[in-house]
Amino acid sequence: ANGQVLVTDNQGDWLPASKLVSVEQGDHFGYGGAAKVKAPALWLPQNEIGNSPTQPVLLKYGPYKGQVVFGDIYNGGIKRAYLEQVAGEWQGAAFHFSEGLAAPVNRLMETQTGLLAGQIGGSGNWGAAGKPWYGLQYLRWTEDSVFEPLTVSATPNGFKATFSKPLHEDTAIDAIVTDVRQWFYYPSPLYGGPKYNLEELLAVDVKVSPDRRSVQFDVPLRKAGRVVYLRFNPKLRSQDGKTLWVNEAWYTLNNIPATQSDAPMQQVNNTLSRSERDEGWQLLFDGKTFNGWRNHRSHEGDPVQGWQVENGALKMVRDTSFLGFVFNILNPFTDKPLRDLMTVEQFQNFELSLEWKISQGGNSGIFYLLPPNDNRLPWENGLEMQVLDNQGHADGKLAKRRAGELYDLAGRDVDATKPVGEWNHARIRVQGEHIQHWLNETKMVDIQRNGADWQQRLTDSKFAGNAQHGQAAQGHILLQDHGNTVWYRNIKIRELPVTK
Repeated sequence: ANGQVLVTDNQGDWLPASKLVSVEQGDHFGYGGAAKVKAPALWLPQNEIGNSPTQPVLLKYGPYKGQVVFGDIYNGGIKRAYLEQVAGEWQGAAFHFSEGLAAPVNRLMETQTGLLAGQIGGSGNWGAAGKPWYGLQYLRWTEDSVFEPLTVSATPNGFKATFSKPLHEDTAIDAIVTDVRQWFYYPSPLYGGPKYNLEELLAVDVKVSPDRRSVQFDVPLRKAGRVVYLRFNPKLRSQDGKTLWVNEAWYTLNNIPATQSDAPMQQVNNTLSRSERDEGWQLLFDGKTFNGWRNHRSHEGDPVQGWQVENGALKMVRDTSFLGFVFNILNPFTDKPLRDLMTVEQFQNFELSLEWKISQGGNSGIFYLLPPNDNRLPWENGLEMQVLDNQGHADGKLAKRRAGELYDLAGRDVDATKPVGEWNHARIRVQGEHIQHWLNETKMVDIQRNGADWQQRLTDSKFAGNAQHGQAAQGHILLQDHGNTVWYRNIKIRELPVTK
């Protein structure tokens, strides 16, 4: 990154373990016992996370953008590294990434959708046991992510680990980190070398972030200039029930950070992180105004009715009885029976992410692909992800009408909601005819909006006879006025590539 040259080096004379180094002019890396030696960005302990590491590649695309991957001829597969600069030096964590490849990985080339692995080995420990000496494979990124520690970074008193998925709400906090050890290496003329001053440490004062994706903990006797081995409990589960893909990290602690941001671990609401901006996300709600929004069937610039901005959230403030809600719908003297809130802009292939919370017994919905100049009622043609108090509303007992489901068309027999008053995280992906819903990282819907299956679903629903339902190629996003108080925040969207 930033013009840095990264090189892996194999264990040998004056090299007690393999390593990843950042090379600059004038650097000395220890051969012959030089007095001033540049510390590696990563130590790769022999036969634990490395043996014969190969070409490193800085990823520019995909779910691990900004991280480094490299192969290993004898230890096998591909390894992954998260690097950070502390006190002007590179350091970070090494992880296992993928095994099961046809042959030892010698070279890697990145594309926008994956990795091309060139595989060349040899006899003895210059090959992978029981595998051919050569091969060529392409690894493609998929939509479904594994559950693993995505990053491990140093803090003034310990470490912070961020996972690829939220931890399950039943996670025992004190059992998240099960093993911490530290040691250092001392170069000598001998081939390789032992771990010096190997110590077992404790992870204490463990804290989980509000979004359950980050874990921060102190390690009181941790020292600079050490390799710190971290083992996470293999019994950990994500909120959607997945077990850990990898549960180990080797952190090279060249320096200890002097300070730590006083900001909470959780990202500030209605903002984009650096990684989100890099991934193409944009905010639809700034947390302060109705910019980019208008009521359904109104005009841009008209004052918004029925909603207010409260504590960084869009709040539906018209709390109407069910009979009043029905009367508004049936009232023939108005073409604006409700106060639905709709984006000014339209979207086609996209991923939408937002948070919502509902009042006791409440009902609302997130509509998408809503055609412009649509009918009086958005549900006639727009698709809806249901927003509901599953426990307090009658629809919570009906299939395909529960929170997170595609209203009256598709869903799962699972309640993924959090208790009333807590924030739920919803995600919607539209890519051509492919529709997917997630609620609190639980996949609720995965269907195609065409073909015989789709037609049968329409026939069996309240939309029977309406061939236009859900067929718009693009449309607005709408937050429903169902007469009950509901809140929305952290509304963000990104464009997805067109599928063929």
